[in-house]
Amino acid sequence: MHVSVIAYEPVEFAGVTVARFSRDNPLLASFPGEWLISVVDGREQLIAFLTRGGDELLQAIWSASPFLSWSLQCFMSSEFTHLGTLNDPDLPPEAREVMRRYSRHLSFDVPGYREIVRRLRRSASGESKPDD
Repeated sequence: MHVSVIAYEPVEFAGVTVARFSRDNPLLASFPGEWLISVVDGREQLIAFLTRGGDELLQAIWSASPFLSWSLQCFMSSEFTHLGTLNDPDLPPEAREVMRRYSRHLSFDVPGYREIVRRLRRSASGESKPDD
């Protein structure tokens, strides 16, 4: 079995490949909590949203749908590759330029992301609505 982790802090696990998402990213400072995304063999998944520090679970979804789980695994693979490449100190300048050109495809300035942050911020503050 191969295990990969994308972490926000430096971590090491025996036999695990780790890519690091920088805590310096301004999006993380404004995000209202923490999340956990786990995909097992492209067959099942767990997505959970927790308060900052991970003390309280606010929302979670588990699915054994291979369609949804494989789609999420493809995303995670792409994210892992992106972060691994971005953090590679030996990456040639030409490759960094290619990454810069394609980075516009991962925009956080879209209505769906803004809605996620709005809802999760409300959940983290203890507010709720029936349609969430």
